Amino acid sequence: MELDRKQFMAFPKEIKDCLKNCGVEKVEFNLKYTDKLLGKPISEFLPVMVSELTDNCVEKGAKNIYIILTDNSLTVEDDVVEQHPEKTLKLLN
Repeated sequence: MELDRKQFMAFPKEIKDCLKNCGVEKVEFNLKYTDKLLGKPISEFLPVMVSELTDNCVEKGAKNIYIILTDNSLTVEDDVVEQHPEKTLKLLN
């Protein structure tokens, strides 16, 4: 299902508001996508994916979350310094 542009543009504000209520001090969206993305089936799931990824950041105690969305990538970064980075690397591998 193709996502409506107006609906898609509303999701960052909804996520920002929710994260602010959860104690996140700074939520920054960098949206660099074109309408071509909205025609792809994945666009329907992007708000849910961003919500899940930002939830993970909040659970770790992040105070700053940066979300970058392009036609080809989604990046969610936070300011949490892992106590055991080798454990995280092992999980990723």
